[in-house]
Amino acid sequence: MPTFLGFYLFALLGTCVVAAVLYFSIGEQAGQFARSLFGTERGTALARSFRLMLVISCLIGGLSTQWYGCRGYSDYEAVAQDRRLMLQKTTEQIASAVTYGVKYLLGAGAVGTLMFAVLRRRHAAASAATSSDCSSRAHTTAAPRQPDRIE
Repeated sequence: MPTFLGFYLFALLGTCVVAAVLYFSIGEQAGQFARSLFGTERGTALARSFRLMLVISCLIGGLSTQWYGCRGYSDYEAVAQDRRLMLQKTTEQIASAVTYGVKYLLGAGAVGTLMFAVLRRRHAAASAATSSDCSSRAHTTAAPRQPDRIE
């Protein structure tokens, strides 16, 4: 049984490596995007929750792989006796972590794109209302306009 435990722990280590790679590669970029979109404080909080959920989804994907044999939940002995089957389960566990991570990224990307579009539209409508109010008034001097940030 120690071999079985070794393969399982190696698969969990692989799952953690997948989560770390996604955390540092995609999570950092998403954090910068969130900070630019929502400001420093709210963007940082949103980026942390995004990265945390990314890691959790990878770990859940890795832990959702079933390691028992064909005869049910108590059939670990069939897997423990076959090194090739244990290697297959290890690979399935790491692949499942990648799959869950990608599914989370696709879902979060879709929600983020929708949120960005709604905020941009709201910002454009507010800018159009402000410019029409300003053009209807008679101003003698115009102050330089500061670039707006989506809030």
